[in-house]
Amino acid sequence: ALLSLYSAARSTVSFGPARLSATSRQTVDRARVVALIERDLSSARLTVNRISDQTGVSRSALFRLFEADNGVASFIRMRRLDTFRNDLVDPRNQHQSLAILSEARGFHSLSTLNRAFRQRFGCTPTEVRAMTGPPSGYVDGTGIEGVIGYLRSQRG
Repeated sequence: ALLSLYSAARSTVSFGPARLSATSRQTVDRARVVALIERDLSSARLTVNRISDQTGVSRSALFRLFEADNGVASFIRMRRLDTFRNDLVDPRNQHQSLAILSEARGFHSLSTLNRAFRQRFGCTPTEVRAMTGPPSGYVDGTGIEGVIGYLRSQRG
């Protein structure tokens, strides 16, 4: 949808003297790139070169667009971790192994996932899963943020 929006916007502004400002162009380019990342998040082939090739945004422009996120690779890792975390606490995934869930989100090594998850959330996926328990709900109904906060508080 965002790619279609971009195409429509681009064709509209390419005629006549009206052009997108640099800021507007960056906003549209970032939206296109984020849409591609979201679509291909679980793919091991989701790389900066592939994103650049598919969106027509140069590598250097990609790095500028995601500078606030510490780069494109960091943004991708953050999105993968966030979606993995959501999958982890989803009661529908209770019987899925961590390996299957992590593979589905583009993590092909459990040790890499565990390190990155602990760094981002302050606990391991196993700890989160143990705290969220059966599908009846989360710790005191506080959801994943409450679980992660609780686990962090226990570490002192």
